[in-house]
Amino acid sequence: MGLGLIEVDSGLDTEDDLGSTIPSEYFSLYRWDPQNPDEMDQNSDIEIGVIGGIPPYSWSVSGSGFSLSQSQTVSVSNTLNADSTACGAATITVTDALGDVVTGYVRCTIGQWVFICFGENTAGTCAGRKDYVEIIGDARLILGVGCHYSPYECIFYSCGGYTSYLPETEGELKCGSSDWTGGCDGGEYYGCYYYNVYLRVWKWECP
Repeated sequence: MGLGLIEVDSGLDTEDDLGSTIPSEYFSLYRWDPQNPDEMDQNSDIEIGVIGGIPPYSWSVSGSGFSLSQSQTVSVSNTLNADSTACGAATITVTDALGDVVTGYVRCTIGQWVFICFGENTAGTCAGRKDYVEIIGDARLILGVGCHYSPYECIFYSCGGYTSYLPETEGELKCGSSDWTGGCDGGEYYGCYYYNVYLRVWKWECP
């Protein structure tokens, strides 16, 4: 569920191949900067950026009421603008000089979660279910974690381009007892064997 992460080969002769010397910090894992804001208000602007990649960068944005200050930059940053009509989420696509692409999301504070899809074990064999919420870009995932007895394997579900997974919860995933630590490795503790992870997907959209 990564956002287009790409490893950039630093073996280029930057002087000959690109016509200028590229600082070494550009040669790293090309990705959306995790320090970018997740949200913004209407009638506001925020600085967003990427890490790594090779300049120049071509930028584009889709979504209601969003725009970018520049369509191409030499630096790794740009300014995202939201006007008085902005709502839902902005999808920002950044393409570097090698054609590698990174995608990121910023949610306007005006919007609502709209249910998209679900994946689950319709047989209802998941016991001791506990729900976890994960916000990833413009999506809100509900991961319903429980256990089942058969078949003896980890069961995950997919829908809407997302696949359920076991969230990192510092030992809080429990089944059969308060000190259950079996995880996907199974075991035989209070008759509980393997994890079954439900999935619910919502998207942040205009009201």
